[in-house]
Amino acid sequence: GPPLFPVFITPPPRALAPPNYPAVTAMLCDRLTAAGIRVFDPAPELCGDGVLEARYLIDDGLHGNARYGETVIGMMLDRNLLP
Repeated sequence: GPPLFPVFITPPPRALAPPNYPAVTAMLCDRLTAAGIRVFDPAPELCGDGVLEARYLIDDGLHGNARYGETVIGMMLDRNLLP
């Protein structure tokens, strides 16, 4: 059959700054990793300690746009996480 590729999960874009968001995201990433799912979180590089720049979000201000997707996929390719 066709080759199997690794599955990666990326957490939602850090579009909001509620005080618990980093802790919730870290918990989700830890649980996914413990379940054997590889997680790639672009937030530390794209957001630092803040939130994602508006240029990476669609008009609702919550969801990533095509630029965000292209940037995250590029980051994954640069790290040889995708074939």
